[in-house]
Amino acid sequence: MIFSLIDGSCGPVFAVGLSAFAVPVDLSRIEEAEFRMKRVLLFIAVTLFVVIPARAQSDYPKGEVFVGYSHFSYDVNINNPFDSGGTTFIQQREGVHGVGFSGAANLTHSFGVVADFSYHRQTFNIPGGDLRFHTFNFLFGPRLTARGHRVEGFGHALVGGIQRKFDSFDSDVKLALGLGGGVDIKVTRGFAIRAVQLDYIPFRDENPFTLEHEWRHNLRVQVGATFRF
Repeated sequence: MIFSLIDGSCGPVFAVGLSAFAVPVDLSRIEEAEFRMKRVLLFIAVTLFVVIPARAQSDYPKGEVFVGYSHFSYDVNINNPFDSGGTTFIQQREGVHGVGFSGAANLTHSFGVVADFSYHRQTFNIPGGDLRFHTFNFLFGPRLTARGHRVEGFGHALVGGIQRKFDSFDSDVKLALGLGGGVDIKVTRGFAIRAVQLDYIPFRDENPFTLEHEWRHNLRVQVGATFRF
């Protein structure tokens, strides 16, 4: 475009071409810069997409230690062939008190292994004096955990043994199983309350009347504190 300046009579015409002052633009460089910016944004998006879920998956305790109260409902039924009247399920059991302890190593967000121990002791009043009795359970195996923001539930399948002893008698050890689970309520990152843990702990024992081996069906309930690392 040309702009003309005329003096009104016969003055010279001054033409200035704006095109003479135009700055040359390299469109290829602009497109290259936009392409690089898109690559950077794509890299950031992919990094966040990978890192954030990985961080969430790794946000779990690598180890957990439980300690608390333990109640062991002991199966005392011996299938006495001379007892024609029979007994109820409750009357076939004896409750003993004790402590529980376990340590778990979490290999992934949901899978780990646990070593579970509990000790129970009871004194029985019998003619001629008191008779003290104790049991010690030691169980090992895998554990699966469902982790929530505040509440976590777990289940395990364990195998190990149970030791029993009466005063003045030799102790014996039997193969035992442990099937059960529990619920933890997180208080802080490193501390939780075990609201309940319930386990079915059967083991094989010899019937003193028939000398046959039969299953003892024991139950255990625990509550306490869990320390998370």
